[in-house]
Amino acid sequence: MPIMLLAALIAAYILAHFMFMAHAFYHDSWLGAGVTTALWLWAGISLTTLVVHNALDQRPFKLTLLSCGNRFLSLLAMGLILGWLHP
Repeated sequence: MPIMLLAALIAAYILAHFMFMAHAFYHDSWLGAGVTTALWLWAGISLTTLVVHNALDQRPFKLTLLSCGNRFLSLLAMGLILGWLHP
């Protein structure tokens, strides 16, 4: 569990970093920057990585969908929280 907590904190920190850059570039609201950044990071990094690794490990497709959905909701929650808490 401590490793999972550490990994989630690192992911949230990186999401916050990219969210700050997206907000500065697009001049979007913090909440909008958090959600869009989370979606792009999920689609570009998490989704592609999970699909490739699960395909190579020959895991069932339903397990891949479950893992992708879990990662999507995790990043979306992080983006919403970071966007909502930012002043």
